[in-house]
Amino acid sequence: MRFTSHLLLIPLLLAAACGGDSSSTATGTTDRALIVTDAVPSSIIGITYPLDIYLPAGYGGNTGGFPVMFVLDGEVRFPMMVEIVNQTALKVMIVGIRNVGRRNRDFMPVGPCTPDGGGNDLYYRFLTTELIPFIDENYKSDGVNRTLVGHSHGGTFAFYAMFSERSGARNFTGYVSVDASVGCAQALLDSLEQVAADSTTDGMPIALHVSATREGNLGVVFPFVDKIIARSYPALELRRVELQGSHTGIVFPAFVDAVGFLYAN
Repeated sequence: MRFTSHLLLIPLLLAAACGGDSSSTATGTTDRALIVTDAVPSSIIGITYPLDIYLPAGYGGNTGGFPVMFVLDGEVRFPMMVEIVNQTALKVMIVGIRNVGRRNRDFMPVGPCTPDGGGNDLYYRFLTTELIPFIDENYKSDGVNRTLVGHSHGGTFAFYAMFSERSGARNFTGYVSVDASVGCAQALLDSLEQVAADSTTDGMPIALHVSATREGNLGVVFPFVDKIIARSYPALELRRVELQGSHTGIVFPAFVDAVGFLYAN
């Protein structure tokens, strides 16, 4: 297991406007980055989720595939990630999934924080059996390197998805969890983490980036991460970062650090 832990004094940056061009098609041979819109109907959940998709420069002429970041709460988090990737010129696709007002229902179990929750298992099934195949079939994804990105309840869902996966059948190779509301799903996450610890046979070959702030959920996030560290999964790469700022104010610098960690090579 490779583990790093840091306190980053990163200025709280504001996401600028996206640098990509807006379009409604993924075809063409332009060398410029594009942002396209799409939607995927879910027979599992019974609604259609709008998507915003960033296609890196050179996408049209590329004959291979690209890693994909799936960003929850796409309405607000997709533009941030696009700005970062644009500035670094990474050859990465970004799929922003709009939450259509269902973030409590889709990301969280029923609990004191989210009495309207309980759809997290269905949403995980939507991601892994409907959305991922849709992206792989219709866009130039590499079919292997996928990262799930979430903040707050979305960060909790990232943990939920990570510990719902099983050895030999992993859908994601990376996870980014920003100031997750772990305390709102503590019992469920503890149970899933224990099951994973008891059943994992592949050493958990994933990259996990976790960030939190003392003004937010650090007091519950870091103890949960300590449990993961104590397992010493041999193939896990984990970076834990403390950021200074508000619960929402740390999102952009957290994304910056996560992109550097995930795509350092």
